[in-house]
Amino acid sequence: MPDLKVPATLAALNWAFGKAGGVTQRLVLDNPKTCVTRPKPHLELHPQFLAFCRHFGCEPDPAWPYHPERKGKTERSLRDLDEEGVLGTTYSSLAALQAAVTAVDEARLERVHTTTGEPPAARLERERAEMIALPAVVFDPRVPEIRRVLSDCTISLNGARYSVPFVHVGARVIVKVDPLGSDLEIFAGAECVARHALAPHGARVVVEEHVAELRRPRFERLRARVSVSWAIPVPPETLSVVKWPAARVEQRDINEYAEAVGGAR
Repeated sequence: MPDLKVPATLAALNWAFGKAGGVTQRLVLDNPKTCVTRPKPHLELHPQFLAFCRHFGCEPDPAWPYHPERKGKTERSLRDLDEEGVLGTTYSSLAALQAAVTAVDEARLERVHTTTGEPPAARLERERAEMIALPAVVFDPRVPEIRRVLSDCTISLNGARYSVPFVHVGARVIVKVDPLGSDLEIFAGAECVARHALAPHGARVVVEEHVAELRRPRFERLRARVSVSWAIPVPPETLSVVKWPAARVEQRDINEYAEAVGGAR
């Protein structure tokens, strides 16, 4: 997992159920803060973890504090990784670390277990019939975050900027980040309007079609959005012709004007 927050924890459990092809009737775990807010005997579960268990129909069964048998089982996998040298190695990426852990898991699945006397893979196939079927509705571990679309058609998330179609400028959208992946989705209501790969802090991810409308001259954008007709159509039957009286022009001799000007002097 990239971190130990609630979305990543639930996404990892969701992946494990899908990998196993079913849901265990009991979910045995330690007391991580992402799942247990108060341990036994006054057990209180994290609300999101409790919703997760109700969605899959399994019973959460956290260990008692300092219980040697239960805590030993939950921490035994770390010993396997230590024996294979996984914990003492530096990896270039999270994907490389995950590949090393997967290789150890696959090898251990085929090895005969000292307690049960059979490989875990064979025991899983036999117990799969007793597991709860995966629900038809896919569980979404992503936590929605609300963001406002800025005037440059982008939203801000964790120090990076991601573009959104220009029609949503000024509106509030919902952002969901995959806790185990490297992408995010942006929703306007129930519609997904944009998908992006996660970018580092300070980066700017812009899809050209999201902002193409803004790159056109302003006059062309206005002409495409608003169609204004300056001539008001009038039905033919309401038209009428108005006849104005003819203007009368009096004609005078030019000498009269000359006398009038001379008289004024």
